[in-house]
Amino acid sequence: MADGAAYRVTVQEGGVIFTPEPGGARALRERSKQTLLDFQDQTGSSGPEQDQP
Repeated sequence: MADGAAYRVTVQEGGVIFTPEPGGARALRERSKQTLLDFQDQTGSSGPEQDQP
């Protein structure tokens, strides 16, 4: 396995198979960014300035 690469995992009776997923690492980074944005929207916080009176 290569550092920074994404893999699709398949579980079978005899074990686990890792198959390289082209473009998977990029997609995962984008999904992580979107999750952070969604979380920030849900809390209603737009940054540190919100904490000041």
